[in-house]
Amino acid sequence: MHLDIDAFYATVSELLHPEYENFPIAVGSLNSRIGIISSPNYLARSYGVKAAMPIFLAKELCPNLIILPSEHNIYQSYSKHFFQIINKYANKIEITSIDECFIDATDLVKKYHNNIRLLATKIQKEIKNKLNLSISIGISYNKTIAKMATELNKPSGISIIDENKIINLIYELNINKIPYIGEIKSQELYAINIFKIKELIATENKQKISLVLGSIYQNLVNDLKGLSEIKIIDEDIYKTISHSKTFNEDLNDFYEISNEMNDLILTVTNRLKKCNLMTNNISIYIKYPSFKTKIKQKQLTYYTDDYQTIFLAIKNLFKIMYKDETIRLIGISLNKLVKKENVKKQLFLFD
Repeated sequence: MHLDIDAFYATVSELLHPEYENFPIAVGSLNSRIGIISSPNYLARSYGVKAAMPIFLAKELCPNLIILPSEHNIYQSYSKHFFQIINKYANKIEITSIDECFIDATDLVKKYHNNIRLLATKIQKEIKNKLNLSISIGISYNKTIAKMATELNKPSGISIIDENKIINLIYELNINKIPYIGEIKSQELYAINIFKIKELIATENKQKISLVLGSIYQNLVNDLKGLSEIKIIDEDIYKTISHSKTFNEDLNDFYEISNEMNDLILTVTNRLKKCNLMTNNISIYIKYPSFKTKIKQKQLTYYTDDYQTIFLAIKNLFKIMYKDETIRLIGISLNKLVKKENVKKQLFLFD
């Protein structure tokens, strides 16, 4: 099950500014010439305003658009309460961003008479009642299709994709609806006449698509066919902690980006310790204005929850991958997490 708060930043900002109710608003830089839109509300989107759009262009599409400043501390507070509510329902949770997560509802649904929609509706209602936020929920066999399902019925939707809907609905979608493919890869696939998902998974196209997608091709096809199952917990390894930030304005200054990254490192490390977990796998990802994404990962030789160790590992990865480019988003992920007590048990065995 995939859960995503609808237009999170814009919605929270609306709650902070009730005087702008029923107005098109967007969170972004107040500099209307060089700033970019971080998050428009749905009314602004109806004019064609989109995230990552330059503000001057957004103003041309929607002259009465109201730009509100980012309120990071308040967003963090809402996010914290959101995940506290989700944690009441499931202990198998994978947090992927400040407003988004996956939960494994396989066992959980038994408490709701095996009615997954009943469970989803209950979560939606509690989020709405306690935080006044709407969320969209996608449900399917695996994370890829669940995330796609969420996007099909926004805002405030619940989409359940079963075997029939995979064939009749998912296969007919444009490939740009696949999470993480990105604009550049989509254009490369269009260039070889691959436009729909059914064309991407067709056996006769395997060779030419593999040249574009590389090593991710087979796993992606398995996901889109519904062959792979959601796996949020694997034995002791049961959670990913990640956090990212989209900048109000694209950045290309190494030290300015580093300062933003320091805050992310502190956030994920504090969350790691609070959950009494340790990691031995760390990754960093950056997104460019073109929406191309670059990821670097490091496997440690030992488990840790030490801030300095994680800090140095991420800094070294960043130095390797960053080439003085302009970027719009940076994110950090701590993976393959285990309970701290179990790491201590393993160490004791070798004392």
